[in-house]
Amino acid sequence: MGDAAGRGGADAVAARSYVLGRLALVTARFDEAADLLDAAWHHREPGLAADVAEQLAWLHLLTGDPAGAARWARRALDEPIQSAIARPRDVLALVSPASADPEEGGLAAAVAWLGRGEPERACDVLRHVVTEAGGPG
Repeated sequence: MGDAAGRGGADAVAARSYVLGRLALVTARFDEAADLLDAAWHHREPGLAADVAEQLAWLHLLTGDPAGAARWARRALDEPIQSAIARPRDVLALVSPASADPEEGGLAAAVAWLGRGEPERACDVLRHVVTEAGGPG
């Protein structure tokens, strides 16, 4: 068993909820993922908070809440990263400054523009995100 599970307490609850929430998210069980990830955030420990917030960002993006996705992505970036895994570029892309709306950014803004029936603006945002990430411009 891992360190958190061996110690017990709130950190074990957070770790278990995070892992189960992440599994629920990737299998499109969004309500279950929301409950589990919310529990992980509530019982969070410093080394896990950034990862929980990142998963909550993806949950909000996948369920059609781009503003919520951007909010959680910002929280993920604000939390210290204490794991051995570096923050992936995709979460940075969620809150890229490539947006006409200051409350949204990056991929979250692209989803918002699509939802507003403006695919051209969504494509412009995505082009900017890819260019910032070092992809083809």
